[in-house]
Amino acid sequence: MHLASNIKFIECLRCFERYSLQDIADGRYWIGTFICTSCYAKMQAKPHDQSCFGKVTAVEDGCKLLGYDPQAEECSKWCPDRRLCADVVNGAMGIVIDRTSRAGAL
Repeated sequence: MHLASNIKFIECLRCFERYSLQDIADGRYWIGTFICTSCYAKMQAKPHDQSCFGKVTAVEDGCKLLGYDPQAEECSKWCPDRRLCADVVNGAMGIVIDRTSRAGAL
């Protein structure tokens, strides 16, 4: 392993933790969004009213709970996490964010 791959030089925009090239290669950091996997797991674990990341749109007790909707302009055009969120919701990720415990399972 090359020494430079372990230098933590890039920062998560949410938690400000620093990550290395090895972290990126291992899937602990998403260079396309500058967000770490841990923060994404925390975002998904939050209730719908705090974060829509990695959730499907649902109706509960007559209230619409916003989640990923490929038809919504917010998801398809404006959300910086749209590709990763869609992959999480559709189960196409190499990582699995656990929907049953509402916490990240990496």
